Amino acid sequence: GPDTVSALSMGASSSQDVAPATTTPTRPLWDTKKEDFVECWDVQHVQAWLRAQGLQQYNDVIDHFRVDGESLLSLANILSSGNAELNCPLIVQAQAIESPDSFARFRDAVAQLAQRYEAQLPHPTSPSTVFEPHHIPTVEAPSDVENKTKVVLFYHQQTEHGKNHGSRSISRNWATQPRICRRYVGCEIVPLPTRSDLSVSYERLYSPLVEHVPVGPSLATLADLLRFSLSVTGTRDAWQALTMPRAAVSKRVNASSGGLHPTEAYVLLPAAQGPLPTGTYHYVPRHHALERRANTVPEAMSSVEGVHTGDSPFFCLIAVTSVHWRETWKYGERGYRYCMMDAGHAVGAIRMSAARLGLCAQILPGITSDTIEAWTGVADANRLANAEEHEYGICMLAVYAPSMGSELVSLISNGRAEAPPSVWYGVPNKHSSLHYRWDIVHAVSEATRRDVHSLPCQPEPSCRVEYALAPGPRSSPSSEEIILARRSAVDFTNRSITVEQFVQVLWRAMPSHTHTPHDVMPWSARVHLFIMVYNVEGLQPGLYVLLRNEDARESLVRATSESFFAWQGVPSCVGLSLYLLKEMEQTDAASLSCEMSCTQNIAKNGAFSLGMVADLKGLIDHAGPCVYPHLHIEAGILGQQLYLEATSLGLGATGMGCFLDDLAEQTFGLRDKPEQAWKTLYHFAVGVPSRDDRYPPYNYTKTIFEDALEEVQ
Repeated sequence: GPDTVSALSMGASSSQDVAPATTTPTRPLWDTKKEDFVECWDVQHVQAWLRAQGLQQYNDVIDHFRVDGESLLSLANILSSGNAELNCPLIVQAQAIESPDSFARFRDAVAQLAQRYEAQLPHPTSPSTVFEPHHIPTVEAPSDVENKTKVVLFYHQQTEHGKNHGSRSISRNWATQPRICRRYVGCEIVPLPTRSDLSVSYERLYSPLVEHVPVGPSLATLADLLRFSLSVTGTRDAWQALTMPRAAVSKRVNASSGGLHPTEAYVLLPAAQGPLPTGTYHYVPRHHALERRANTVPEAMSSVEGVHTGDSPFFCLIAVTSVHWRETWKYGERGYRYCMMDAGHAVGAIRMSAARLGLCAQILPGITSDTIEAWTGVADANRLANAEEHEYGICMLAVYAPSMGSELVSLISNGRAEAPPSVWYGVPNKHSSLHYRWDIVHAVSEATRRDVHSLPCQPEPSCRVEYALAPGPRSSPSSEEIILARRSAVDFTNRSITVEQFVQVLWRAMPSHTHTPHDVMPWSARVHLFIMVYNVEGLQPGLYVLLRNEDARESLVRATSESFFAWQGVPSCVGLSLYLLKEMEQTDAASLSCEMSCTQNIAKNGAFSLGMVADLKGLIDHAGPCVYPHLHIEAGILGQQLYLEATSLGLGATGMGCFLDDLAEQTFGLRDKPEQAWKTLYHFAVGVPSRDDRYPPYNYTKTIFEDALEEVQ
């Protein structure tokens, strides 16, 4: 598998005579003249060829065979014949691939064979054998915004859960479980330092950036940025080892639906960070390492003033992409929603990590989906991967020192027409041997892509200095402790929390353009909270609403007019746009919360739960179909923030993607009118957590070679 390749390329010892690959490739992979490793996909192909070489079995992860460039192409032809069988991974050690054409021919032949092989295999269960096909609106052209809008609204309606119906999915097949980490076989691997000399209090993450002294460019800065945003923080337990054998780890800094982590991240460095040269890199959370995919970055980055000077401030781009198959494998058609929310979790985590370093981070709205995929090499990788394992460009973030805001204007306005690097290192690993195709997920993924027809006009990024202080002083633990301790609660203890804790959690959910992490979004808040309170001391149980943007009050009042809500201010929550809509008995509020959340008991055992809602149709009509993923990204950013704030207060939290859309919207007073445009996106619960010993500390010092052997076992 890919991890074995990584182990060998880093010089791990083995019983075979394996020479380590060069650690700093100055030439393309096909021209290194070293023993590089190419993964030929974990499919059954070449038993006959192996027998001809006198090899009967190929079971040991370390076994390999040597071929020269000519023999390698012969092997590709044999593979393409489809006459061979082998029930184990195959790793080809190529001593010489003499031209870019031969390398391209080889990997294309292998990719085509893998797809042909899968097409011939019977799927244990396929959506096409279980469900009637959807009648999805047809999009005639990229500029066909009207039909793209119909696709998005149709998708959301079809993926709603209800009391008597649910979004389409099929039983999980563990044989098809996807890997939860992209790897690029044949890339240079750059391990990042895991120890940090910087200690920042959690409260300081919310201080004005002008009070910080931003760190300078260095390998340690980049390592800290990634470790405290996207890295692995806990290993799996014995139960997960049995039930999720290919999901090697499940707890990271950034939250994820079901621990499936569809999000990938790519780092574009216009200038060297210590010993790390300019280039385009893929981040590997499992090993806290970078894979170098290209030696260059887009010209738009290099042209930003000041990034190449000796005292240049820190500046990089981080691209967030998504492999939808990792979620749809388990959650079916609803999985696209979770992918977008998980992208939001990652964006929020990156923003918090940047704040710890005194840096700004903001989504660049002028970067199209095609540009993200081209600049990161994802477009090249998708050409080789199975269609169900394609990555989609979600958003691009600029991470930069506060002094650089005005210099990013050209990058935002001119960064979408440039050609990508011509040479990409590495071949993408394979996630699953079998796949299911969800046509509606492909349709909504295409309809919501950002392009020149859907780019909104946005202000330039900047770090503003106004700041609203949170209520009440309190002792502050270290940000490192809080960020690395974040996890989803498995249950709550039915104990109450104080109204001060309740107010503190909600205060952090309020956006302002200086309030981390919400200033990462170049748009105003569009997601609001309906809150079911049932175990907060000194606060009446019942249904509340928190307006994160007062501009939405008139629309929400009108939308809920037939529910006769009270809209009473809450004296104990001064400074928040919090309104009591309906008083309820404690048991009734808790039971209803549980029922809305697909009868998950965790939703009633805490102190309060909430639903994130947005004016879906109104916003799409105003800003176009690409606003649909934006809303889920905003909900994910908010969810990541709720996790951290609850952790800082000694509380627990959990996101819930499974909820009954119709019951939730009826409870919130949003279902009385057929044309209602407000929809529920994400549910969340907060309370006093039960003990959770699932995740012992993660050991980054374990070698990649040992880790690869563990995965095989």
